[in-house]
Amino acid sequence: MAHGEGVGDYENAATGFVEVAEIFFWEDSTCWGKNFFGGLKHFVALAVIALTFSIAAPVFAAHAPKITSKEMKMYFFDVKNVSTGTVYFIGNSDVPYFSLKDCGELYTALKKIFIHQGQNVSFDLKFSKSGEVGTLTRTDGNPYTMTVDCAADKITFLDYDAFVRPDESRVLLDILSVDDPRSDDEVNFFRRTKDSYERYGDELILDLGKYGIDLVADDKDCYIPAQTFSDFLLSTQYVNLFYNGEAFFLASYNGMSAEDDDDKPGMEKLFYSVKPKKISADMAKFNYAELCLAFDNLYGLKEVHGIDSFDNLCRQTGYDEILSDTDSDARKKFYPDGVPAYEEIGNTAYITFDSFKGVPEGVDYYQTPPNETATDTIGAITYAYSRIMREDSPIENVVLDLSCNLGGESDMAVYTVSAFLGEGYASVKNTMTNALATGVYNVDMNFDHKYNSDDRGLLSKKIFCIISPVSFSCGNLVPNVFKNSNAVTLIGRTSGGGSCVVLPMTTACGTGFQLSGPMRLAFLKNGSFYDIDRGAEPDCPLMFPESFYNRAELTKLTNGIK
Repeated sequence: MAHGEGVGDYENAATGFVEVAEIFFWEDSTCWGKNFFGGLKHFVALAVIALTFSIAAPVFAAHAPKITSKEMKMYFFDVKNVSTGTVYFIGNSDVPYFSLKDCGELYTALKKIFIHQGQNVSFDLKFSKSGEVGTLTRTDGNPYTMTVDCAADKITFLDYDAFVRPDESRVLLDILSVDDPRSDDEVNFFRRTKDSYERYGDELILDLGKYGIDLVADDKDCYIPAQTFSDFLLSTQYVNLFYNGEAFFLASYNGMSAEDDDDKPGMEKLFYSVKPKKISADMAKFNYAELCLAFDNLYGLKEVHGIDSFDNLCRQTGYDEILSDTDSDARKKFYPDGVPAYEEIGNTAYITFDSFKGVPEGVDYYQTPPNETATDTIGAITYAYSRIMREDSPIENVVLDLSCNLGGESDMAVYTVSAFLGEGYASVKNTMTNALATGVYNVDMNFDHKYNSDDRGLLSKKIFCIISPVSFSCGNLVPNVFKNSNAVTLIGRTSGGGSCVVLPMTTACGTGFQLSGPMRLAFLKNGSFYDIDRGAEPDCPLMFPESFYNRAELTKLTNGIK
């Protein structure tokens, strides 16, 4: 597509209306409908959305435009869970808007989903209006609000983090998604301690007018773009809104493809069942403006990469795709059939996993403890723990191999740190609001629903961690926390960095992508937060990847380190 053209089609949204360079992780296929969120094959290192529409020009008419409404289907996480909602359009534009009152009701409806995901969401959102200013207020007594000023085209959060926090009992920025059982007598995998730290952030003002995006009011309600609602109230809860021009699809992270085959057609197939049509100039302009608004606020590495405005970046640069190398060929020389999750060589135990995975659905380790076939993080670690700490165990050294670990679920990273150190922590900064928090956690290692002396981690052993430039995101967080603990020796090469929690998002036209989000991981030392994006340096450098996997030699190395 030539630059300056404003058309595309919903069927191939990722290539039809937008050219992609880099900022975020991009999954298997440029056209995500062919393989939605299917397995990370490469990542993009500096991204650009190269549309040439100016965001300085207003997108919509400025003086009391006509507001029309239309009933549309909304699918909630499953094709069977469908309802009808009212969608609004401003003037002659085909960009969909929600009423602010409906946003509050929709968020309340989603509370059931958040609770299903393990969050104790304790509030609804109540709408009020004064003139052209609408407000959403939490019903749990939390004083923080979302204010929509349609005259100024601004959305203001007195404290964004406090407004979206699921429950007042949670630490302000909590990398752990599951809720605290609030009891020392009944622990389920995790326990939050009383030692968590938090510092509230700054007021957040989203100036939509700066991007040419209108907020509109009438005598009864206020109206905001549906995509703005998705970007700032849903995506941070790992829920996304997909729009195909005829219906809305709400999907949790990686959930669009669920049950999407010939026998059980799912949401992805239904999403693509519409007849392809051209994208209007209004939609293309809004799509670009909203992306710039979202990236300017939600991209967690703007400061690191010296980006003042994504609109400026889009105008100044082009494609630059960097492929990542996992060093898997070097490992295959020693483990042609795959590396085992747990292995003992002499007095040294090796634990290996390449991503942080949660417990599979339907698996209950409190009923049936994991065995050597477990591939999820909790299963692999606790099985290894049972072997390492068994009676008459010969194990003196424990090596965690994260050399090919590309990240994964932050809960599982917290579990890993806590399992090794006895007490784990995760520090987070919201780059959008400057809020800071550190959560401190213990984990239940022997599945007795208690935290006691049997769950004190592996500090009675010498602990090592193998890292490489491939060790990314949570695969970078864990070794950084290890290094700061002074209890773990890092072996290999400097880890690959990646300090931001990945944030799944969508465009206004239904393209799914992942962004390095505003939650930047860090470690806390002497009361200060230190960014981990540059990676963790090894205490014992190894220059060649082959050295990472020759475990006979590694065992000699670990025994020689005092």
